[in-house]
Amino acid sequence: EAKMKPLLAVCVAVALLAGCAEKPAPRALPEVMPDYHNTTGNLVLGDPATPGQFEVISRPGDGARNYWCAAGEYVENKLRLLPNERIYVVESRRPSLRRPGHSGVVFTVRPDEALLAAAEARPESDYSLSTDVGENFLSALASSTCRSITPFYWDLDAF
Repeated sequence: EAKMKPLLAVCVAVALLAGCAEKPAPRALPEVMPDYHNTTGNLVLGDPATPGQFEVISRPGDGARNYWCAAGEYVENKLRLLPNERIYVVESRRPSLRRPGHSGVVFTVRPDEALLAAAEARPESDYSLSTDVGENFLSALASSTCRSITPFYWDLDAF
């Protein structure tokens, strides 16, 4: 028992010091925001003028799920950011500035103060997807919208 007290004291001290560590800095973004085609066929265009900002170009029939899917995959697969990176809608669906004749939704992973205020002012979430300015989700949730909720034929016995 006498040996346990110093060990316990060391463990408590290490735990307390670990809590004092600085929060890690956000992962660095590439100098030039790359372009990307996601698994469902949406084109994502990185904004060369604004670090962390990108536009998801729409295809016929696309809805909020398609935009969030592309945004989540882009952040995780192309920018190589962690699944806990928060993605924000900067501009709702509108005519694309970089792809004339198409429309798109602009997202960012580096929101400014005005966008954070818009996100804070949004009504309490009902967990529905939208592309309204200020809407935001973790990239893990956004990329999970790429997966179908339809069961595969071999799963039908479970129903």
